[in-house]
Amino acid sequence: MADTFGDNQDEWYTGTDEGQYAKITFAVEEGVYRWDAFAYQGFVQRVGATDTMLGDFYLAVDITQTEFSEYANYGVYFRESEAGDYYYFSIADSGQYNFWLYYNGEWNELVPDIYTDAIRPGETNQISVLAQGSRFIFLINGAYMLEYEDATLEQGAAGMIIELSEADART
Repeated sequence: MADTFGDNQDEWYTGTDEGQYAKITFAVEEGVYRWDAFAYQGFVQRVGATDTMLGDFYLAVDITQTEFSEYANYGVYFRESEAGDYYYFSIADSGQYNFWLYYNGEWNELVPDIYTDAIRPGETNQISVLAQGSRFIFLINGAYMLEYEDATLEQGAAGMIIELSEADART
C-alpha cells in the first residue's frame, strides 16, 4: 500500500474525536494526513493503515511533528492482534526513539529511550520497520537504528500512532 494523500481514496479516518483523554482532529488535506491533538491527560492514539493481518512486511511512514512538545512521541504500530495487543516503535523531536509491546493490557518497554542524531526535529522523518518472523529491523531516515527479536505477536494490522504523555500537551 502507498498513499500520497492527494485525496482520501483510501478512506482514512477524518473528523474530530473528543473524550476524557484528548481532542484530536484528523484530516486529509494538501497531500498530508494531518492529526491535531490536545491532551487532557496522557494518551496513545493510533489509526490503521490496513486491517490485513501482516506477518512479514516492510513499513515506511514519513511523519512531521509540526508543533514541538517534549511530551510527544510519534511513529508506527504493527502486528496488532484481534485482542488489541501490538508493537509500538516511536521517535520524538527531542532526539530519542524507543520500542514497546502493549500486551494483555500492560506496557512492556523492550528498548528504552536511545538518543540519535538521525532524527530531524521539526522536519519530516521517515520511520521504517522490516519484520521477518520474530526479527525486527528499525531505521530512521534510512539510518539503521537497531535489530530486535521477539516472537510474542506473529501477525497483525499496522498503522500510525502518536502519544502525548502529559496533560495540556499538543501536537
